[in-house]
Amino acid sequence: MYNYFMEKIPGLRIVGDASEENKQKIKEELGENFSNNLNAFSEKERDLLEKYEYPKSKEEIELINFANNEVNKLRESFGLEPYDVPVENFHIVPPNIFHKLLTADAEVAAAIYSKQAIIFDASERGNLLSFSNSSIHELLHLKAHATFEVEEKDDEITKTIYRSGVSSVSAQSNVNPHHHFYGLHEAIVSTQQKKMSSVILEHPLLLEEKKRMSTQKALGIIEYVSEKQKIPKDDIFWVEKDGKDYLDIAYRKNRETLSYVCNEILKEFPDKFSSQDEVFNRFLRAQFTGQLLPVARLVESVFGEGSFRTLGDMTIDKQSAILCLESLKKFRSRFLKNKKPD
Repeated sequence: MYNYFMEKIPGLRIVGDASEENKQKIKEELGENFSNNLNAFSEKERDLLEKYEYPKSKEEIELINFANNEVNKLRESFGLEPYDVPVENFHIVPPNIFHKLLTADAEVAAAIYSKQAIIFDASERGNLLSFSNSSIHELLHLKAHATFEVEEKDDEITKTIYRSGVSSVSAQSNVNPHHHFYGLHEAIVSTQQKKMSSVILEHPLLLEEKKRMSTQKALGIIEYVSEKQKIPKDDIFWVEKDGKDYLDIAYRKNRETLSYVCNEILKEFPDKFSSQDEVFNRFLRAQFTGQLLPVARLVESVFGEGSFRTLGDMTIDKQSAILCLESLKKFRSRFLKNKKPD
């Protein structure tokens, strides 16, 4: 196994059984993707981008720089080197092109690790608050821990994302591919996005929107949407002036599961943690550093053996998050029942 710290993308790791020479080629390729982003795309994809990509406005560029800076503060808080994802790596395209460029389903924006790129659906263009939230969310993905697996067979070099944040994908040799901790990964990212929502509204470009969102009319719309859609009011970060549309923080059920886990850890260790946010930061640290073992030990010290694997099986599907929460509550109940009194 082999690993190194890349010069342009700090903390990126390479593992696998490929030769050192071929790993070096992948290192150079990923570095090139980062610095000259269009080279990361196929010829067909480049043609689409060159033909349909929208030029970024001065305001959008300023918000990208702001998002870079805010996520860098998090990296530094965990002892990691800050770095900026170039503005050129953010691509805004029409909805039909957006879905052609992505293999996975995405609604507004998506980070592509192998291309070191973030793609935006231009249908949300014009809403700077939405753009800023999406930029923060996707940079929380792209600037988190990442490991690529590089293998070679019959002179063919293959690279796949092996670890991203706390999530992991099975090795290329596995005949039954599987993905672990993806639901937890999105829970961490969207929880942190929500925590940063107040910071986002303090940006000078968004102060007018902040003022509007605090008016009685907007608050009334939020109250109505919350009751009708069964969404917590503090999950709704934007509503249209006429109330016909709204935006909220994604992965609510995943976040509820993570919140429950953090709260139970706080209950178990009140002398170790002063708040639920402090517990959450352990998960956020794992997201950025890739160091899962401390979090695994913490979870199993509160829920019992096998509970962390159950958390790892949670997907981004709403029902999966609900079932995971139910299972963890059973784990917790058994743990407390079997716990020896002090």
